[in-house]
Amino acid sequence: SQNLFLIFVTLISISFVSKAQAKVFRNSYVSFELPSKWDCYLENTAWVCRYAISKKCLGKNANTKICKAQRKKTREAIIILAAKEVGPKDSFKTYYDHLKKPRPIIMSGNKRSSSKIIHTKPISIEKHKWVDGMHLGSEIPFYYTRYLATLKGNIAVLVTFSAHKLFYTKYSNEFFRAIKSLRVIATKASTVSKREMS
Repeated sequence: SQNLFLIFVTLISISFVSKAQAKVFRNSYVSFELPSKWDCYLENTAWVCRYAISKKCLGKNANTKICKAQRKKTREAIIILAAKEVGPKDSFKTYYDHLKKPRPIIMSGNKRSSSKIIHTKPISIEKHKWVDGMHLGSEIPFYYTRYLATLKGNIAVLVTFSAHKLFYTKYSNEFFRAIKSLRVIATKASTVSKREMS
């Protein structure tokens, strides 16, 4: 079901740490290596990461050639992270079964289509189990999206890596580094909330 990864995140903190041309995204639940010129921001209950537009491109410079090129880059690729307390429908089998099915999508002109499944498999990152799925056209038409889902303690985490099919190769190394560096930091959602409230 599409509500499988319903998000319930509260009181998240974020910090960036420099690391040899890369940044590390870190919130209360997860950390991973972020492409060097990217930034993340909280949108509703999920973290959205993409190429960061220069502050010089705000206001009167917004329509310069350089700023238009930067805005175009923000549409090439995106990483979205969501974490929530584990619910009754959260399990590795549910995630695997969910990612094994084509996802319905509405194309331009209100046409309906289904995503193309590239792969679905269990993987291990630093000895921690994840479900790894990749589709074409599952979230946005003509975009590849790679899904990484896991459970740890009472926390469920989903990270998606999406890029337009014309640019996926361009971002594949950065996505690979980010995936390889994925770490679930907390194991109890309630502990995180209490700690951050004090």
